[in-house]
Amino acid sequence: MPWIDEVKKFYTPSTDWFSYDTSKDGIIFVGSGGSYPTGYFLLTYRDDKLIKVNNNKNYKFKHLFDKTFGGSSEVKVNHFLEDDVSLYSKGTSTGPLINIDEDVEIETGGPSQIYTCYSYYNSLNDKEVNNTISYWLDSQNSNAQPHYIKSVEVEEIDFFINGYKNSEYNSEGWSYDNGEYFYKNTDIYTPPVWLNGFDDESFIGSKILYNNFNWSFDYDLSTMSVGFEINGYLIDSLEFEKWRTNSSNFIFDDNDKIT
Repeated sequence: MPWIDEVKKFYTPSTDWFSYDTSKDGIIFVGSGGSYPTGYFLLTYRDDKLIKVNNNKNYKFKHLFDKTFGGSSEVKVNHFLEDDVSLYSKGTSTGPLINIDEDVEIETGGPSQIYTCYSYYNSLNDKEVNNTISYWLDSQNSNAQPHYIKSVEVEEIDFFINGYKNSEYNSEGWSYDNGEYFYKNTDIYTPPVWLNGFDDESFIGSKILYNNFNWSFDYDLSTMSVGFEINGYLIDSLEFEKWRTNSSNFIFDDNDKIT
């Protein structure tokens, strides 16, 4: 599964923007030496075989970064980019001009250390792609403040997540591990949520694809604060798609609560 320097398809740089550093145990290095033109550069992890992305599933990405500097920072990410997406326009003097927006920014704020970070992705349509993950390099500051990508892992899961834990450093929100979903909230950090849907609620949800079904779940509140409760809602699929498309605001209705 090779790493692909996407900008080289559109622009001929005088240096490699990504390099391999054996002193860091063979980690791909984001932000090599050299004179940067203006713009962002994408490093894509490309699989040899097609990956089938199911629109009824969610995908958990586990990223391991070695951050070589202190202070606040973030890494921009795209998941499962399609091959026919136009990534760049060629600028005559400013360098490559990126045509897409990132899916998410992963925060790695804090001291110089190794960070375990997370992002989640769900597609509105079924698709088959070779590209697993794409990381952005900001050419204006990454030369002095590099991240090393140690590894990335992808796992297909059943529940969509709004308000997820995005790193072990900022550990608020929902997380998934070994078949179980966990929630943590100390009001210190606000977990990532969509800008509109579901009134900024933190929740997990799954699509039900059958007219007749049974619904049950096991939960443990022993580590939660007094008064914390879990509520279940059965909502119309069209309302759920409002959250998926981030098209309009939606607030949970007590009439939809499962009792």
